[in-house]
Amino acid sequence: MKAKALFLDCGGVMVCPPTGDWTLTNKMLPVLGADFFEKHLEEYRRARKCADQYIPDGYLMDDELPECAMMERFYRLTFAAMGRHFSDEEYAFLVECQRSVTKYRFFDDVKPFLAAWQGKIRLGVISDAPPSTRRILREEGVAQYMDGMTFSSELGTLKPDPRMYRHMLEMIGVAPEDAVFVDDMPRNLFGAQAVGMQAVQMIRPMPAAYPMDAQWDGPAAHDFAELGRLLEL
Repeated sequence: MKAKALFLDCGGVMVCPPTGDWTLTNKMLPVLGADFFEKHLEEYRRARKCADQYIPDGYLMDDELPECAMMERFYRLTFAAMGRHFSDEEYAFLVECQRSVTKYRFFDDVKPFLAAWQGKIRLGVISDAPPSTRRILREEGVAQYMDGMTFSSELGTLKPDPRMYRHMLEMIGVAPEDAVFVDDMPRNLFGAQAVGMQAVQMIRPMPAAYPMDAQWDGPAAHDFAELGRLLEL
């Protein structure tokens, strides 16, 4: 598999949620209660369905202020559906936790391989993510390896919308057939193929509570070493 550019999703490719849920972090336990994940996680997942429309990833945003407002609305609705209520300060604490790096665990191979690949192939990010993710990638030293990054919240849409892929192709200046896109979700891989890109599914070991997506019939890798071999890097 030959390519001039490699575009990576974030979730399931470079990071995973330590708790198994992108909206929850272990830092929230002082507010949620020490036994929250053991006793209330499934109830939370049922309750949050009434508020998932407020997850900010697919809305157009210039900065993190509207992200904070939407996540606070999400938490208020979700916990109200569970019959739980917190103070304004506690809701602000939950939002701050969700915007911090603690919502992500970076896979150990990410930065070493990005450093090794830099200069050999153009690198980029195409991710359904809120504005805080760009900041976190910068603070964690991942953005320095990227030639460009496209986030859904900057375009106001989600993969597999063709605009997500074309925005990155135009930013980097490569033809679709010269680019490989890596994601854990088949629907996003089919979206990349629809605009002419090559695609590889990443199948990482995820937390037990994380809902895994189906595997597809195309090329797949289980880590960055295997991805590098596929791309002959």
